[in-house]
Amino acid sequence: MNNKIFFSILCAVLLLQPSLKAAEAPIKATFASTKAAEIPIADQQSKNLGNNERSLGTPVERLVGHWSTKAGDNLYYSKIKSDGFGSYVLVQPDGNTAFHQYKLVAQTPQGDRVIVQLIFSDGDTRTQTFIVSKDGEELESNTKVLDITITSHLNYVDNKENP
Repeated sequence: MNNKIFFSILCAVLLLQPSLKAAEAPIKATFASTKAAEIPIADQQSKNLGNNERSLGTPVERLVGHWSTKAGDNLYYSKIKSDGFGSYVLVQPDGNTAFHQYKLVAQTPQGDRVIVQLIFSDGDTRTQTFIVSKDGEELESNTKVLDITITSHLNYVDNKENP
């Protein structure tokens, strides 16, 4: 392969590959490929939602549920199952619904940051950083596309994991 083609391919891979800034990578992180830190039951928090309770112990636990944007999008995140994947459903205001999956990449267990890999129905993936408030009521979504970070703010609606 000549050098010009190799350089072009290398540049394309480097530009399109999701990356995390050093500031996004927490110092104390729990990585999905290693044993997750155990949080003592006494330290776990839950929020009473009528007959259902929602765990607020870690950021990925607080991510689970139904979220909405001011634009009217509704997002549903399920608990991560034993296979390591959770479902992610996006319902747009016009009713269009997209079913995807997500996988935990890292989180700060006592903090508010969680990094997931979104796996879209067409097979594409994207690394997504969420900041979930300690009370589980607000979610900030940071999406990095090339060198531009797009921030969205969502509000917790209820504990439904599917529409």
